[in-house]
Amino acid sequence: MSHDAIVESTQRYLEAVLKAGPVPRLANVCHMTSSTGFLMPVKELTSLFHKYKIPVCVDGAQAVGQVPINIGEILAEYYVGSLHKWCFCPQGCGFLVVQPHSQAGMTTLTVSYNYGQGYEAEFQYYGLQDFSSWLAVGQAFSFVTKVCGGWSRVWDYCSDLAAQAVTLLESRWNTQLFQQKPALCRFCPVVPVPNGEGATAEMAKGLQVYLACKNQITVTTNVVHIRSKPTLCVRVALSVFNEIGEVEALACSVLALRGDYTFPDLVANFPDDAAF
Repeated sequence: MSHDAIVESTQRYLEAVLKAGPVPRLANVCHMTSSTGFLMPVKELTSLFHKYKIPVCVDGAQAVGQVPINIGEILAEYYVGSLHKWCFCPQGCGFLVVQPHSQAGMTTLTVSYNYGQGYEAEFQYYGLQDFSSWLAVGQAFSFVTKVCGGWSRVWDYCSDLAAQAVTLLESRWNTQLFQQKPALCRFCPVVPVPNGEGATAEMAKGLQVYLACKNQITVTTNVVHIRSKPTLCVRVALSVFNEIGEVEALACSVLALRGDYTFPDLVANFPDDAAF
């Protein structure tokens, strides 16, 4: 689906919502989707919602570190980002950018010393904070600069590796990349597995558990509707510490299953929120 089509579809849906009821209080837009790794036209969508006087919150969890971002150009009232996904920082480290005209309505979850003293004072310090993850941000960015050679080198390496991964998996599995253009998925190509049509959520979970436990391969598996058919796909998240040989190992591990993605014993022993 192209960016223009997304905006047009959103406008049609929004107009239908407005005819049926009151104006929405807030629009929440993903900068990049998690399960499909698709880069969304957030600037255009923000402009669309503003046309109808609807404030916007952009969820940039997956985008930060994958693509260059100019929050000032997007003009959303709120932009939320995570630094542990693609910026080499520990979990629990993120940021919130609020436009000046929206700061009056913001406060911290923890009522603390500076409550009622304004946006900057309240968020600058409040009780029960753990600063350790914040202190790692400088080291993480230093790693990008001194070891990786800067963000442009990171983006070039990961984009090239993603293109190689797509070529390899399409060739070995005889399937086709889910996203229309590799440039729209950056470091997270989503590729259907062989004989994956008609898959269920249990199959997706089973394949993820199998690859992690039996092959020490960590990927995200999802059921994506492709041409109206539920299809089992693998989202390959790539970073500077990955190499094409790891993608080859993934290809071989999936091929060895010969299209059988049922793992009842494995699935039964893992809760739905199990992390790998």
